[in-house]
Amino acid sequence: MWKRLWLIAAVVLLFSSVPALAQEYPRVELFGGYSALVSGDVDNLDHVNGIGLDFAGNFNRNFGFAAEFGVHKNKSNRFYSAYLGPRLSLRGERVTFFIHALAGGVRVADRGNSSSLTVLSLAGGGGLDVNVSDNVAIRLFQIDYTPIRFRGEWVNLYRGQTGVTLRLGRID
Repeated sequence: MWKRLWLIAAVVLLFSSVPALAQEYPRVELFGGYSALVSGDVDNLDHVNGIGLDFAGNFNRNFGFAAEFGVHKNKSNRFYSAYLGPRLSLRGERVTFFIHALAGGVRVADRGNSSSLTVLSLAGGGGLDVNVSDNVAIRLFQIDYTPIRFRGEWVNLYRGQTGVTLRLGRID
């Protein structure tokens, strides 16, 4: 746990000391795309496909706040997730690398009957957006470690996403 905190602190220091690589940055970033959730620990959840949505508001060129939503489903269950937290971005002329630490929850709904369970979840990870134009980028990858608190124990989940990012409201 402490190793992760030291790593996050080191990255924050790195980002705060990097000179400006691109002068402009978007006020808002909207992402939508494919999402995969992977685990071997939860019942019937080895690999689940779904969609991921992301809304990020940027306070300056390196710091913003993100809200992420996802829906994943398999034959017997649906998994709805929602996260909120800070995002650090390193912006270049052609790419944007980001890391984030998010907290939220996952709702597991059984499709066979009407039972469901909502559990605490965290998400920590990062990704890389490749700029196609001033307002459009391709999220080449986003990888997150997303543990959940399930039946009294922490369960390790991993999420991968790829898709399109729209960048709105350029700020100089």
